[in-house]
Amino acid sequence: MGLAEILNAMFSPIFGIFFHLTRDYHLNVMLGVALCAVLISAVIILITKKMVDQDKMREYKKKIKEYQKKMREAREKNDKKALEKVNIRMMEVQKEMMMMSMKPMLYTLLPIILIFNWLRYYEYLNNFIATHGYLVALPFALPHVGNTLGWFGWYIFCSIPTSSILKVILKMET
Repeated sequence: MGLAEILNAMFSPIFGIFFHLTRDYHLNVMLGVALCAVLISAVIILITKKMVDQDKMREYKKKIKEYQKKMREAREKNDKKALEKVNIRMMEVQKEMMMMSMKPMLYTLLPIILIFNWLRYYEYLNNFIATHGYLVALPFALPHVGNTLGWFGWYIFCSIPTSSILKVILKMET
């Protein structure tokens, strides 16, 4: 049993239904990837919300703004010692912020890699892309991409606004 078969057995019962919601093949594959993006984004955001102390993150962001202000003042005065001192403090806070932001990745990275590989091998989706050469034709061109997207481009296109909206709704700082 190969990787594609294992992934198909794991994820088709969960996500496969997203690809069979209408009678329109093209709409099904677009909706399937879009709904996977929404679901995965929601799970990542909820895990992040649960694991990252939002109050502490707000506090860190406030400190960063204060340090940036102090750095501007030090630059204007050409005070290299103050600039270096503030820069070191700011880097410490940024390091803490990054460590807090990375914790949820320990729980989400492996499932995401597995789901992406499932999408990569999912025959229903791949048959459509093999036939048409792309998944979505955009009404505009993206720099360095053009106006057509495969499943991964469409996934990114759907997940970015989903994540942004969910972060606003949940009042998240990350």
